[in-house]
Amino acid sequence: MVEHHVANVDVAGSNPVSRSDKLKTMLRSPRGIFYLKKSSACNSETIKELGAFHRPVNLTTGFNFLRGGKEGRLGWSGQMNNRSDENQQMISRQLKRRKIETPSVLNAFTKIQRHHFVPEEFQDEAYGDFPLSIGAGQTISQPFIIALMMQTLALEKTDEVLEIGTGSGYSTALLASIVHWVDSLEFYQNLLDAAQKRLEHLNLTNYKLWHWNGWTGPPIEKQYDAIIVWASPNRIPEPLVKSLKNNGRMIMPIGKNDQKLMLIKNGKNGITQQFIDWVRFVPLIDGEPL
Repeated sequence: MVEHHVANVDVAGSNPVSRSDKLKTMLRSPRGIFYLKKSSACNSETIKELGAFHRPVNLTTGFNFLRGGKEGRLGWSGQMNNRSDENQQMISRQLKRRKIETPSVLNAFTKIQRHHFVPEEFQDEAYGDFPLSIGAGQTISQPFIIALMMQTLALEKTDEVLEIGTGSGYSTALLASIVHWVDSLEFYQNLLDAAQKRLEHLNLTNYKLWHWNGWTGPPIEKQYDAIIVWASPNRIPEPLVKSLKNNGRMIMPIGKNDQKLMLIKNGKNGITQQFIDWVRFVPLIDGEPL
């Protein structure tokens, strides 16, 4: 289980740059989530939650880590530049220190560099220990949470996986580097198109992206060894449970505010649930895909 450290932090400084540096220092702590105090030097809407949990945030203290809507454009330069040193540092500090030990998961993170999936305006923060906005109110998740969920699923090379929430395509690429096949569903067409362009540059062929509502299960009649969900419904969608093979497993957050990360298994004794940790994700959206 993840140990979350909660601290009150006054981010007021003599100027926006100093406040930004302080925020970046605090967010790069290897432990958990921080709550920020309001102060006279911060606007009234200053962020209260940052760090390990998945929630788009607008910082009004002079530096934006997370921006949504029009500011969160999915820009990508098309240049597959190598930042392996930063990537390895992220793996060492953010994953291995938190007991991410599964070789296939670590190898995938080594192979797939996060900055290729981060909007251009956030390239300086691409290897930060926090989620980043990708537009449409969605985020590219904190690396540790991605790794934790994949490790908890105990993925095998022969597995076929259903992913709910393609997002930037980062987790899709990681999954495709671990398992035999990935069907990935995305609610937003613009996110799906941008993810497809990124993935095409990685020479991965064992995945398919679908413009689809994840609440309804896969767009084809198929069952999966594993299902991974990157957004939080208020209950477990029954179509997803029915999409699990015998001995299949699914990991997903559940809830609105206080969300539980749950491991769901379809075993010989039926469906079982196991609590993993407290998390914060964006909501799983139902309805006609946009």
